[in-house]
Amino acid sequence: KEQMAEIAQHARSLQMDVWGGMGSGFNSTDFRELDVRKNTTLYNPFKEASYKYVFSLYHEILQAYHPSTFLICHDEIKGLSVYAAESGKSTPDILATDVSRLYAWLSQRKVRTAMWGDMLLDFNKWDSEVGSANSLNPAFNSGATHLALQKIPKDVLMLDWHYDDKKSYGSVEYFHRNGFGVIGNPWYDANAAKALAESVRKYGGQGIITTDWGFLRTLS
Repeated sequence: KEQMAEIAQHARSLQMDVWGGMGSGFNSTDFRELDVRKNTTLYNPFKEASYKYVFSLYHEILQAYHPSTFLICHDEIKGLSVYAAESGKSTPDILATDVSRLYAWLSQRKVRTAMWGDMLLDFNKWDSEVGSANSLNPAFNSGATHLALQKIPKDVLMLDWHYDDKKSYGSVEYFHRNGFGVIGNPWYDANAAKALAESVRKYGGQGIITTDWGFLRTLS
């Protein structure tokens, strides 16, 4: 923790914008403190203990980094339909309520919330056009989570990640048109990175943050 704080302090001395974050894919065997249902990758959003534990982890990161922005991830969420069946709530409502609760906690501490945008893009509309659209993606069993977009606070910053080479990424314009700040996120493909950067400039995005997943798939 002390080493992380030193790194964050050094970044601030260089006038860098320090971000913090934590993945949202929870495995029940790794997080025994959390109620994570079978075939899901998100803590049970209907258990108060879930947020007590998650916020304790958030607190550790805030204490170490003092970030301006916190990435709550929420990409590739599997199994929200499990919680929908148990609760009678729709998956868009479950997602929006969860994101809004995390947003409120971070806002109270004057930290901006950022999240990946793939669960807010309709697979049937966007996957062939831009890739990385996972609402209604049958592989994730999380339902029509793209309908949560209008229920999420507009101050949440959308990270629009796309790794496949496309001519243009209209999803940037989609998030911008719906009132959100949006940043494009390419990976290993130079042509895709160039096209995404051009789309960000064309459609009113705020910039680019590159991602690096190492050897995963690319072996590069």
